[in-house]
Amino acid sequence: MHKILLFSLLVLILPNFLFAQEIWTLESSVEQILKKAPQILSAGAEVNAKKGELSQAAAWPNPTIEITGSKKLGLNDGSGGNDLTDISLSQPIPLSKIFNQTAYTKAQSEAFEISLIDKQLIYEKEIAQGFHALQLNKAKLESAKEHLIFSKKYQNKDDLQDKEKLSRYLSPLEQKRLHIILANAEQRLAKAEGEYLEALTSFKLLMQLEEKDDCKVDELAPVALPDTLEELIKIQKNHPAIMSFAHQQKASEAKISLTRASRFSDPTVSVFQERDYINDNRERFYGMAVSLEIPFWDHKKGAIAQAIHESEQIKYDLQALKQELKGKLNESYTHLNHLVEQAEHYQKEILVPAQEVFTLTNKGFEVGELDVLTLIDANNVYFESREHYLELLYEAWVELAEVRFSAGLSILNGGKK
Repeated sequence: MHKILLFSLLVLILPNFLFAQEIWTLESSVEQILKKAPQILSAGAEVNAKKGELSQAAAWPNPTIEITGSKKLGLNDGSGGNDLTDISLSQPIPLSKIFNQTAYTKAQSEAFEISLIDKQLIYEKEIAQGFHALQLNKAKLESAKEHLIFSKKYQNKDDLQDKEKLSRYLSPLEQKRLHIILANAEQRLAKAEGEYLEALTSFKLLMQLEEKDDCKVDELAPVALPDTLEELIKIQKNHPAIMSFAHQQKASEAKISLTRASRFSDPTVSVFQERDYINDNRERFYGMAVSLEIPFWDHKKGAIAQAIHESEQIKYDLQALKQELKGKLNESYTHLNHLVEQAEHYQKEILVPAQEVFTLTNKGFEVGELDVLTLIDANNVYFESREHYLELLYEAWVELAEVRFSAGLSILNGGKK
């Protein structure tokens, strides 16, 4: 019985415990938002609507049946009453128009489908910015907490236990200076807590999470460089935005052909049966008719010219987009390399030595070998260096998101973090 109760309790608690311990990565964050974002869902519905339009574009127009009844036959033979006199069946023949309409709609549908991927990439970049901002503020908060712990170490207050107090003598001036360190640490922690809560709130809104939901992200780490610039330029040729424009251009060319074909209305073929009174007898006979519109006045010249110029506009917009994306990729990749190198150099030449000086200065101050000003200087250099290093890592991650977007790479299908 006790085992059953224990098992039931674990079943109830374990899912909540696992959920509370879930740590969001950039990949899982992207997957989450792409499933829930109304704009992405709306774009997906638009793609499906275009697919429905494509299936409709290939459909032939429905035939028309016309049935006529009158008193004509009854009046001729004196029998009276109404009789069926005419039956006709008409079918419009789309000829080349349906082919052009299908080609136009198909290219539009493909453009919308690829445009959806481009919108997903835009969301990826936005999510990455929010995600890395939360990582940065989380790391700053942890650094501020550590700073406060250090600052409290040298406060010989009466409410501290003996083991927490500094063993060496502190002059009143030294105590005031150390109190300044504590006050600054408390201010830094308050600021870090506020900025972390702001980043956390923004991230939850972006992720469409509830306010009560626990939300943890993995640690901010150094950035690994992506593929070479030459490889990224090759990948960029298949950028969703470029491919979408290419299909739009294809659709615009099909629209020109469709507009030209629309100069003539669809010919209509009709077969009919008529009944009439001929030589004192009721006779039934059959026939066929073809109706064609003659473009005597309207040659659709304005619509054709409009379609041609719209196609030219898309062509030039595509050229401009290629130049813009190539320029952004070059700029972002160069800046990313600079940030990665700067972060590596900063860690090696500044942060690590600052940490060593900070540790040695603490030990020297505790035994009375160093004065409080040296301690304050080492304190400021170390924690400021640590914060600046975190900002360099954040900037590199955000720039990497720009590189992925400019290259057309998704983190969900092979793009590096």
